[in-house]
Amino acid sequence: MYKAIVPALLLAGLCASSPAAATAWSESVSTTKTGHLYARASSHHSMVARGSYYRSLVKRSPCESNEQTEENDENDENNESNENTENEESGDNEEKKKNKRKSSSSKKPTGSTSSGGDGEVFSGGRVTWHNFSGEKNACGGSYEDSDMVVALASEQFYLGADENDSSDKPNCGRTVKAMRGSKSVKVKVVDSCSSCGDSALDLSPAAFKKIEQDLGEGELFDVTWTFAD
Repeated sequence: MYKAIVPALLLAGLCASSPAAATAWSESVSTTKTGHLYARASSHHSMVARGSYYRSLVKRSPCESNEQTEENDENDENNESNENTENEESGDNEEKKKNKRKSSSSKKPTGSTSSGGDGEVFSGGRVTWHNFSGEKNACGGSYEDSDMVVALASEQFYLGADENDSSDKPNCGRTVKAMRGSKSVKVKVVDSCSSCGDSALDLSPAAFKKIEQDLGEGELFDVTWTFAD
């Protein structure tokens, strides 16, 4: 009991007269205890616990009251809590950025007509005419040379068709608008032209004359066209 009271009285006297001397004396007395306290702290799994013990050895003054010590410890714990919260928020923000990038990297473009869908304007193909009278057409039915009809190049005639269904002809009966300068004509798709090149049109004589009066021309290359329905 005396061993505990005498150092306490001595420390109180030093604190009253010279806090610096009290600190030096306390450190010399507690030197042998330091290893034990840190070892105790190391037995904890949490780095926060070890940090608290370490700060109790380094920061705490022997002349501090219990209330001051508790206040300092509380401040230390609050600082650690704030640091942990900031680290967690930083990690969450980084994860959100990654997800956004992934989300962003996983989106696909829409509204493109590069595959030849509705709205695309075809150009550069050869435009010719032939007699439809008395012929059997891929879409069925019979037509006269005076009808506004057209045979499409196979590439466009079977555009959008089911590759596994040879009878699928989705563009039969559709309307095509052909344009040449200020002239234009609308025709109905009734046949396929297997010998025509890509984007070509093979018009009826009446339709051809809507954009070129002279049938003797035989073929045109300055025509653009699109599906009009």
